Amino acid sequence: MVTQTPLFLDVPSGQIFATIFTPQQATCTDHWVICLPPFAEEMNKSRKIIRDQAERLSQQGYSVLIPDLQGTGDSVGDFSNSSIQQWQDDLKALITALKVNGVKQVDILAVRMGALLAPPLAMSFPDLVKRIVLWQPALSGEQLMTQFLRIRVAANMLSDQKETVKELRAAILEDKEVEVAGYRVPKAFLSQLDEMKLSTMELPHSTHIGWFEVVSSAEKGLLLPSKKVIENWTSTQESVKADAVVGEPFWAAQELVTAEALIERTCVEFGTSESALLDAMPVNVANNEQERPLTFDCAGQRLVGVIHTPSVPAEQGVVVVVGGPQYRVGSHRQFVLLARDLTAAGIPVMRFDYRGMGDAAGELRGFEYIEDDIAAAIDSFMEACPTLKKVALWGLCDAATAAAFYAPKDDRVDGLIMLNPWVRSEAGEAQAYLKHYYLQRFTSKDFWQKLLSGDVKVGASIKSLMQKVRSVSKRSDVSGASDQEPQVQTDAAPLAVRLEQALDQATQNTLIVCSGNDLTAKEFEAAVDSSGSFRTLLSKPQFMRQKLASADHTFSSQAWRAQVQNWTSGFLQRKPAAGKALLVAYHYPPVKVSSGLQRSLAFSTYLSDHGWDCSVLSAAPCAYEQTSADQLKDIPASLKVTRALGFDTRRHLSFKGRYLEVMALPDRWISWLPFAVVAGLWRIWRDKPSVIWSTYPIATAHLIGLALSKLTGLPWVADFRDSMTEETYPAPGPKRRWFLRIEQWVINRCTYAVFTTPSAVKMYQERYPHLPAEQFVLLPNGYNEAIIKQVEEQLSSSAGTSSKRRYVHSGVLYPSERDPQCFFKAIAKLKREQVISADDTEIVLRATGHDELFAPMIESLDIDDIITLAPSVDYRLALAEMMEADGLLIFQAANCNHQIPAKVYEYFRARRPICALTDPAGDTATLLKEAGYQAIYPLDDEDEIYTGLAKFFDEVECNEAYIANPEVVGQYSRQSLTGDLAALFSRCMK
Repeated sequence: MVTQTPLFLDVPSGQIFATIFTPQQATCTDHWVICLPPFAEEMNKSRKIIRDQAERLSQQGYSVLIPDLQGTGDSVGDFSNSSIQQWQDDLKALITALKVNGVKQVDILAVRMGALLAPPLAMSFPDLVKRIVLWQPALSGEQLMTQFLRIRVAANMLSDQKETVKELRAAILEDKEVEVAGYRVPKAFLSQLDEMKLSTMELPHSTHIGWFEVVSSAEKGLLLPSKKVIENWTSTQESVKADAVVGEPFWAAQELVTAEALIERTCVEFGTSESALLDAMPVNVANNEQERPLTFDCAGQRLVGVIHTPSVPAEQGVVVVVGGPQYRVGSHRQFVLLARDLTAAGIPVMRFDYRGMGDAAGELRGFEYIEDDIAAAIDSFMEACPTLKKVALWGLCDAATAAAFYAPKDDRVDGLIMLNPWVRSEAGEAQAYLKHYYLQRFTSKDFWQKLLSGDVKVGASIKSLMQKVRSVSKRSDVSGASDQEPQVQTDAAPLAVRLEQALDQATQNTLIVCSGNDLTAKEFEAAVDSSGSFRTLLSKPQFMRQKLASADHTFSSQAWRAQVQNWTSGFLQRKPAAGKALLVAYHYPPVKVSSGLQRSLAFSTYLSDHGWDCSVLSAAPCAYEQTSADQLKDIPASLKVTRALGFDTRRHLSFKGRYLEVMALPDRWISWLPFAVVAGLWRIWRDKPSVIWSTYPIATAHLIGLALSKLTGLPWVADFRDSMTEETYPAPGPKRRWFLRIEQWVINRCTYAVFTTPSAVKMYQERYPHLPAEQFVLLPNGYNEAIIKQVEEQLSSSAGTSSKRRYVHSGVLYPSERDPQCFFKAIAKLKREQVISADDTEIVLRATGHDELFAPMIESLDIDDIITLAPSVDYRLALAEMMEADGLLIFQAANCNHQIPAKVYEYFRARRPICALTDPAGDTATLLKEAGYQAIYPLDDEDEIYTGLAKFFDEVECNEAYIANPEVVGQYSRQSLTGDLAALFSRCMK
């Protein structure tokens, strides 16, 4: 009885995964076969055939070892650190261990690229390696790498990124980061592989060579280049056998194929082994507690899986279902890396091969017929991890569809993560090609240049195009079943319809992620868009949709995989679906403002983590005075953003800069109101939100929220942030009367009024005593941890090497509310008394908004060599400047005691010393004191500022300045604060 054992082995590079087949249970022989696998996609497609060959050889008396080389398959390590030399050293270590532990003979079965690794191994062990069998051997490493690089070229078929193999090679050799199908190709690997040619390699004279190639018909023989290598070896080797075997190209076929003739021919070549039994496993088995290989039973067949366990036991895990011509490493090793990322986030993961796939036994089955396999995997997962109570199913392509078919039948499944779901039909595929491939190609300058140069096969292109057109006209459907599957009923509904039915029956929360650069995703989206019932189903709160615009089918780059991992983690940790919300915000990317848009952007990003699906109603970019594309990338790809037309009265509706005051009441963007109300009603009709949210300081946004709430009857949360009116603001006149009127309308209509400081809440509770005090809610500003982490990773390694101490204020300095005149005078005095100088101190006032007012003051005080008025920069650059500063400055006058600048929270997270020039009795000072900061001095007291700055600068110089601890800072993460808004939305529904 053959025994299959998956395990990890210790080798010089670390730990590599391997599968071992032995003839008798728990017993090894002294005659081994090592299989040298192909690389990347060819390894995926060949795995099942290699596994079946190993089992057959084991039945003939051999012990068989199939290793995953470092950085590939299930093995540890990063491919970017791999090299051919490292692989050869690991393989030599494996053979040495076999030899030391009593193995008498080691034969080699080498597939594709493995053939280039076999001769050096045989030369290192001439007395041990007696036979080498080659399957479809790669003759040249350079040619093999060219084929591999074409994967990236082909993956960009639907994108604007056009590259050639030559360009990719040049980039790798320049040591630039080039990632292909999830593998970052290192320069050393490419250089070493390019030098490898089978024709120049030596072999021990006594080593027998078997050379087998697969051909489509018996009339065809070996390839001509292969014959030349065989002829050379025939003259140097005692024995060389070469043969062409009829079959399909298993290493390159679109779907998994069998190779029974090749397996039979190889079994004959090896013959029966008369080997002796060994007492113990002659390899160095590694102890890997984080990743545990296992086998388990399904309908009498042994399946293989790997369980990733976090350091802390969890109650919810993820089962990765494999689809297509893959095995459990999936999509060029992507599933391994994804599982490791999720486990690092505390989520246990199981990957497995179902029957007929990868290392699993049994006949290949179609994705619609693997329900027993999924159930067996969940059983095994929960047995191995006893704390698990629920699992989510994660699948790509047809595995996503298979997971959806299974989910309604198992109460243990409480979530679905579906990437690019498979709904393939002949007509649907053809439509996707016509719309997203041919149309793009015919409008491409590159295509017409190739056509005119004769590089396009016109006849073949026209024939292919007409086939797609005819397919669309047929309106036919293919269920996705292959020849190996049980017979599909001819009257079965189209696959898209059956997927919709399965999702309708499922009660689980479901995350659907689609690539922008993938025809499978395009076909799924078209199927949804063409079906009113499917659209309605996916608009329910239990469904969350994300789109990664630039990604290919397998999300093969590190950045795309990281985004999928983040979405998956967020989805698994989010609370049950609560409802939908329409967010009305003028300040939203691409508007260029210092901090005004961060609150709206963060809420729209993180509400989904708390069970709320959102859409945003904002203004068209033409309404903004300044725009920047810097934060457009921070908008979730799946978020629906409607931009209603609006004009800036001063810029668009004035004559020679003059306009009637009534045209700018309550603000210059009042023209946005009618267009936004219409767009908002359409959005409400389409999405059926449960609550409306609008945000100040653009008063028109609250008028839009007011109108939508009145017209629809939906509850409304009015986010004032700061007070809308005060004793001296706005100044007496029409604007003040409008603001007072709008404030009263909003307060009396909204369900909740939200403010960012305790004093503002108290002010409004006292101003409107007839309303319940709980209607006025505190929800402070915060910082965006995800963006700040990105900035931290990109900070210059030279930060902090300057001889000057650099102090920064980032954002607007209002002449009244943040008047810096006393600060300027204090700096001048410090300079005169030589406490500071331009040689050791630099103060940057970034984006004050009033440089023309402050520049003369600074120059007149002779401090322009110390203080720099710097222009506005993109948000991430501003954050980087904060984090690299030696100290950060806050300006806030006493007339704003009930306000807190939003930048304070980003200062907290930047973890730099802070000096605040503000009233010690105000909310800003109170917040800083609660966080532990003491450098707080009145903005209007030159003497105190002078004394305080001297002390602050000295503390910074001596590295004694206070910095808040992470526990204090963490409570102001916008991700966390969004949970409070989600809770407020839920209260609205009650």
